[in-house]
Amino acid sequence: MPRSWKPEEDRLLWQLVLRCKKIGMTRKQTFEWVAVKLNRTENACYVRWKGLAKKGKEADLTSSPRNGKWSDIEQEQKSLKGKVEELQKQIESNHTQLDYLLKENRKLREEIKFFELLLVEEYQLLLGLLSKKNRNARIHQL
Repeated sequence: MPRSWKPEEDRLLWQLVLRCKKIGMTRKQTFEWVAVKLNRTENACYVRWKGLAKKGKEADLTSSPRNGKWSDIEQEQKSLKGKVEELQKQIESNHTQLDYLLKENRKLREEIKFFELLLVEEYQLLLGLLSKKNRNARIHQL
């Protein structure tokens, strides 16, 4: 007569199967190994695992207090989500700042052009004044 499965055995079964999947073992290899670890038959392990998977027990099995790693992963996931949100906000802020700086740059370039033209006009005016007063005094001619 088969013995009933305890919650600890369910958790261990689930963890062992997931570990085997991660390292790339075949289904046959996985359940042979798991059966030895749990002192059960391959078929019993496979049937139990399929039943757990169908019922959606993954969350119950992996979030148990006995599996401290899952809570670490959840905390890391929350932390990473927070960092991603921060980075997205920073990117938005940087885009806004970049737009402002580009507008400011265009404005300053226009002002430079204006002052260059003003300077050239004043230089030409100065040359004209110098040439009327003293025909021998010359600076540069444009």
